[in-house]
Amino acid sequence: GWPVPFPDGSRGGSEGLDIYLSTEADWAAYTMSNYKDADSEDGRFGSVSYVVIDPRVEDQHLYVAHEFNHVLQFAVDSTESSYVPWEATATLAEEQTYPGEGSMPETAPDFQRTPWESLLGDGTHLWQEFEIWSYYEYGSALWLEHLRQEWGVEPVDLWWAMSNETWQNEPDVWDAYDDLTGGADSALVAFSLERGRVGTEDAAPWLKDIDAPVRIQGDLDELDVLVSPRNAVQDLGVAYFDIHLKGRYFLRHNADEDTRWRLLDVDTGASFELTEEPVFEGPRRVAFVNLGPAEMDTDIHCEHYCDFPQRSLEVWAEIAPDEEDVEEETGESPTAGACACTSSSKKGGVVLLFLPALVALRRRR
Repeated sequence: GWPVPFPDGSRGGSEGLDIYLSTEADWAAYTMSNYKDADSEDGRFGSVSYVVIDPRVEDQHLYVAHEFNHVLQFAVDSTESSYVPWEATATLAEEQTYPGEGSMPETAPDFQRTPWESLLGDGTHLWQEFEIWSYYEYGSALWLEHLRQEWGVEPVDLWWAMSNETWQNEPDVWDAYDDLTGGADSALVAFSLERGRVGTEDAAPWLKDIDAPVRIQGDLDELDVLVSPRNAVQDLGVAYFDIHLKGRYFLRHNADEDTRWRLLDVDTGASFELTEEPVFEGPRRVAFVNLGPAEMDTDIHCEHYCDFPQRSLEVWAEIAPDEEDVEEETGESPTAGACACTSSSKKGGVVLLFLPALVALRRRR
């Protein structure tokens, strides 16, 4: 379903796609474009591109698969500013071209180490803002694979869904996720559940062989003790907490009111609005999913790299009465009607990935 690369006329070695072998790539590889609409009549802003690969790299065939996918991406949509669809898609292309050899198992741990980073965040932002060196956008291939598994969305579907006729990046990638899944918010909540289960017995079958457990941002060991995530949660990011309490308790929170949140019980899959007061019992893992402000335009946060607002969050547990005591006083169970379980309404969709390399770092880009 990808279009063929645009010919570059008299530039380069021939009119066809040019792949240069040069140590200029510094033990890595990259794809370059002129970012000009190659055909103003085809209804998409696609452009000519070429590839440079350092001939000294190992697994050169994977670099070719990765960079060639970038060429195909440029032919569909040169306007997308988020690195994630570029690099995640190209990372999946490695595995789809050479099954069992792709780099997702090596890059997924970086993605899982910083769940508080926006889903559309990237390694450049993590380095510039926090000095965290990361293959985040490559590892976010987990998200795109989730869309393949649960919604049947292939990366090529995503690229066509977010293609534009002009340089104005509308629809952007978040718009495309929304269109392809029937609701990007619900898709993010469902993915956050699967992401929090990686490395556990409840992990989805396709995640069983991925050694990338999510990093927990806080532990609740006592009642009435405020716990904040170690890093503020960005829009479209997630904070995971492990609760080590026995008995019944309410989970309280002070959450930034300028964004929308969803509370997720990773153990059961139940999902709650923050206005609800579910009663939990015993140890469990929970997630606070930041869905971003209403009517959010993600593209305005990705001019140079994706930098989303950081949101404050505090969580604590309060003891809840025994169910029998509440029933005696009110005749109702305190948990009645409290659960809004997540569901995956499987619809056709698409997902992709891309990212420029950090300065002086060796990577495919």
